[in-house]
This record gives sequence, structure tokens and C-alpha cells, in this order.
Amino acid sequence: MYDINTKLASIRRSAHMSQHEVAEKLTAMGIETKNKSISAWEKGVATPNAVQLLALCQIYGIIDIYGTFIENSEDKLLSGLNEQGKEKVREYADLLRESRKYNLKIKTSNVIEFHRTLPLYELPVSAGTGEFLDNSYYEMIEVPQSVPGSADFALRIHGDSMTPKYLDGQIVWIRKTTQLSNGDIGIFYLDGQAYCKKLDITDGKLRLISLNKNYEPILVNESSDLRIYGQVL
Repeated sequence: MYDINTKLASIRRSAHMSQHEVAEKLTAMGIETKNKSISAWEKGVATPNAVQLLALCQIYGIIDIYGTFIENSEDKLLSGLNEQGKEKVREYADLLRESRKYNLKIKTSNVIEFHRTLPLYELPVSAGTGEFLDNSYYEMIEVPQSVPGSADFALRIHGDSMTPKYLDGQIVWIRKTTQLSNGDIGIFYLDGQAYCKKLDITDGKLRLISLNKNYEPILVNESSDLRIYGQVL
């Protein structure tokens, strides 16, 4: 079996890190680790699993994992030297690492940022008297990460009937759906006009409710042409 345990202890000391520091770094990487685990690995009482070992290599800056733990290149390098000579070689290697002039360069990949866009409809949905939603007029806008992933498009509110939750000129994010539950806020088409309202079903009657109490509920009759465009997120 490969002497991983002794190697780990030697590498940590060369990195001038305590067992406590290594445990903290592993925990910060999402690998919950205690000091006693580091000690157990270095004493040979236990052996780190593959994920833990790779994380340790990242902490210690080990690029050549095979050469470090499997192919005992150090023994070949120190072959023929007495203990004093071997220690001199290790000391010199430490000096080279500390100088940072001869350390391996770790290549980092460029992170490609993906920008999410959604259509924003230019003709405002009425939050007051109602305006027809023309689906042919919109622009693609970049949206922040805070926008729910289920949003399909955006609309700009017009009017004050949905204050204080939705303000005049505010952009709202919409999930396309044709079904809403009682109490949901949605985008509705009613008899040729579009509304942002709260759906209210009480006593068998369907109403579109404004959050601003200055506006009367809109009663939906059996003869009304009502369609649901989506749910406001």
C-alpha cells in the first residue's frame, strides 16, 4: 500500500500549515473536517477518501498527484545519500518553494458568464383602467440573477391600482400559465383589455381585485371573455 499518510504529514509541514488550518480549509470547501481527522490521516490510523485527497492536493498546490503519492521519486532523488545529505536536499527544496520563483504555475480557466434574457413587452399592462396586451411589441432585456427561474417574460406595470406592492412603471416577472389559484396575482385579458390583478373567487363569483382600495373590484360575468396570460412572480 502506498505511504500516503507519511507523505501528507511531510507535505503539510513543508507548506507551513497546522492541522487546524488544513481542517478549516477543507470545511470551507464543503468537506466537514476536524483536527483529529487530519491527525489520523497523517498517523496512518485512517486514510482520506478520493474527494478528501483531491481537496488536500488543491490546498497544498499539488499538481502531480501520481508522482507525489505513487511513484516514489523522492527515494530515487535521495538514493545514495546519508540522512544528513537527504535532509540537506529537503531543506534546499523548501527554500526553492518559499522563494516562489520555481513553483509550478496552476492554470486557471476563464469563467464564462451566461447572461439570461427575457422579453419585456413595451405596451404596459394596465394596473388601473386596463389596456390591451399586444404580444408583437417587446424587447429582449438582460435580467438579474434574483429573477425567478420560472419567469417566461416581463411586463411593465402602468397605473397605481396595485400599489403598494406594484408601483407605476415597475417591471414584473411573469410565468406563463392558463390556470391560477384563488388569491394569485396574474395577468388577465378581459373583454379586449389586459389587467394585472388579484384573482378572487368568493361565493361562486369571480372578481379581479386591485390592491389599492381606491379601485372597485371588476366582476367577471358568464358572458365575459376572460383569459389568463400568466402568474406574477
